[in-house]
Amino acid sequence: MKVTISDKGQVVVPKRLRDKYGWTPGTELNVSEADGGVILQAAAADIEDQFPPITVEEFLKRVIKVDKPLPNDEQIQQLLDTEAVKRFNATRR
Repeated sequence: MKVTISDKGQVVVPKRLRDKYGWTPGTELNVSEADGGVILQAAAADIEDQFPPITVEEFLKRVIKVDKPLPNDEQIQQLLDTEAVKRFNATRR
């Protein structure tokens, strides 16, 4: 794939690659050198962007409240087995 560098040093990443990697306008990319070439990679979002700081009070408001006991390992395995049989039988119709 051949692209041209503009007077401003800009390069247009072909649409096929933008679509493949989910790069939309505004996506930040890391540029690095490797083996005589250049690598473009989507920049990882900062953890603070994904999880902004909150107060203890805000955290406690968001905690999921469970009003009944959680299932034990045996109960979970029974549920998984039942669902597996149901799905298997559904594919054999």
